[in-house]
Amino acid sequence: MQRERIASFLLFNKYKENQRELRVQANFDHLSGVMLRSTFMDLLQKAIEQSECTDLFIGLVDIDYFKQINDNYGQRLS
Repeated sequence: MQRERIASFLLFNKYKENQRELRVQANFDHLSGVMLRSTFMDLLQKAIEQSECTDLFIGLVDIDYFKQINDNYGQRLS
């Protein structure tokens, strides 16, 4: 009985770990680690809709010559 509980506990923990990993893969770019636009927009909409949301700051970063950086260090497509 004790072994079954331990096995169930370990299996459940592995399941939760896999679920977390799937959420990361679904919501973040695998190369840069940056949140995907769709995920960001969903979170932004939820923040705006909260009644206690009185202060909201959104910062944007514009990287000059990003195409050169991406061409040199980005993912190579075969």
